[in-house]
Amino acid sequence: MPYISVTTSKELTGVERDTIRRELGFLISTIPGKSEAVLMLDIEDGHDMYFAGERRECAYVNVALYTAAPFAAKSEFAGAVCEMLEREIGTPSDDVYLTFSEYPNWCWGGSLK
Repeated sequence: MPYISVTTSKELTGVERDTIRRELGFLISTIPGKSEAVLMLDIEDGHDMYFAGERRECAYVNVALYTAAPFAAKSEFAGAVCEMLEREIGTPSDDVYLTFSEYPNWCWGGSLK
């Protein structure tokens, strides 16, 4: 039951949005027990974002997970996401922040897990 929120300063085309959706759906499986089948994804583009005091093209990705995931899997996922954003929308990896939020409880389908 992962949730991924992507916020970027870049105005995305429909093709770029679809590529990000597809790539994140694939990459989430690098984290044990996670898959696109239960992934909720939010993509927000065109935000005024500032980095180091300057308005820049950058991105913030937050990954919310039900239960903790292994550090190595999160590291692999994070690196792959940064590479994908640089390749697909031109946002340099140095201008991407990515965080993980891990929760011991999660409600889905009206039932708390």
